[in-house]
Amino acid sequence: MDYSMLLKPLIGALIGYSTNWLAIKMLFKPHTEVRIGKIKVPFTPGVIPRERNRIAKSLGGAVGDRLLTKEVISKELLNEGVIAQIKAYITKDLLGKPRSLKEIMETVLGDEYPIVVNKIGKGIARELEDKIASKDMNETLYRTIKEYLAGRLSYNTALDTVLPSTVWIDLEFILENHKEQICDYIIGQIRQPQVEDKVNLIVGELIHEKVGALGAMFLNSKEVTTSILDYIEKTLHEEEVQKTLIHAVIKSANEVMVNPISDILALRQYEEMLESATAQIVKSTYGLMNKISLKDLITSMMYPLLEKKILLTTHERDQIESKIEMLYIAFVENNIGTFLENFEVAKIVENEVNDFSVMDIERLIFAIVDKELNAITWFGALLGFVMGIVYIFI
Repeated sequence: MDYSMLLKPLIGALIGYSTNWLAIKMLFKPHTEVRIGKIKVPFTPGVIPRERNRIAKSLGGAVGDRLLTKEVISKELLNEGVIAQIKAYITKDLLGKPRSLKEIMETVLGDEYPIVVNKIGKGIARELEDKIASKDMNETLYRTIKEYLAGRLSYNTALDTVLPSTVWIDLEFILENHKEQICDYIIGQIRQPQVEDKVNLIVGELIHEKVGALGAMFLNSKEVTTSILDYIEKTLHEEEVQKTLIHAVIKSANEVMVNPISDILALRQYEEMLESATAQIVKSTYGLMNKISLKDLITSMMYPLLEKKILLTTHERDQIESKIEMLYIAFVENNIGTFLENFEVAKIVENEVNDFSVMDIERLIFAIVDKELNAITWFGALLGFVMGIVYIFI
């Protein structure tokens, strides 16, 4: 057998294998350009290191513009399995058993829970403070209080229908225990110089009217006035008189209270009273608000509420799941475009590829197409072997 006949196919196979193997290696190697002195060695660096930026940009464009498109991502995000997992997480993991809002928020927020609650309290307090301080709120509060007072204390309303029945008991008790002070006050008032002068004038006119000028010569009006006032003072110090006086005051008050306000005050006086009472209540309300820390008040109210357990019925869970699905679908459909514009998939892929080392890129590609590249190498050997056989017969 002429073994020299096999030499040419074997050499062809070796050449085909070697050229393909070398071509594949030259895709990556050398990783950097090689120079001999100032002369650059041809085909250095390898094709992929040399065209790395262009390849990264092309790959980013392919992924961003053709693979991870708005339609593709939307389809995956709106997959029934994804939606089912989201609904199950909320209605089963978070709300599947009796849990408080605090526990739910701690599950979601972790150590950020107290910070978030504090921020919520601050935010609500700030909104309330701004609302309370606004002109509209002031006008609304003033109008509401005035309408309430006008409804409760209309011009034709009797005071006894508005005031509690205990008022009269309290009033009688107060007057009874302060009857001496009341009488002292009355005595103090009638002993005022202007009051004595007025009484003296009245007594003088009365003497002239009853006994004439001749009789008046024998009666000193000032002495008569002093006697009258002394008598009144002495009488007011008597306990029986004091009781009678208090009883008369209470009786008069009762008689006044059964009459409508219109019998007590003129319309103008009633309106002025209403305006004054409203203004005073509004002022006191704002004064109280300024003394209260709304943030502390709201936060202190929030914590007990957040700790209350919540147990959902099957119907409530179904409603929540339905609402979650609607909100999620609407969010994805309305925001996926903006999300991708800000996300810039193509740019991210390009940057990530550029950040890879050439060695990492080589490993990545070989991990994907190692079998295919080996097949190409051996196909070169096969092709060289076949060409060697053909060459024998030429």
